[in-house]
Amino acid sequence: MLPEAEPEDQPPSSKPEKTEKIDDVSVSTLPKTGEASSLPYYIAGLGSVIVGFFLRRKSKKSS
Repeated sequence: MLPEAEPEDQPPSSKPEKTEKIDDVSVSTLPKTGEASSLPYYIAGLGSVIVGFFLRRKSKKSS
C-alpha cells in the first residue's frame, strides 16, 4: 500500500499567520510620500498666460 500524497496546491488556511505587534508611535506629521510641489507648474502656466496676453496686444496694435 502506498502512502497518500498531500496535494501541492492547498487552499490558504483560515488561521491568520503570526504577526508581531509593533509599538504605537505617536507622530505629529504624516510621512512624505515623494510627491513634488506643483508650484513650478502654476508659475509656468501664469507666465505663459502673461506672454500670450502681451503677444496678442502686440499683434492687435500692428494690424
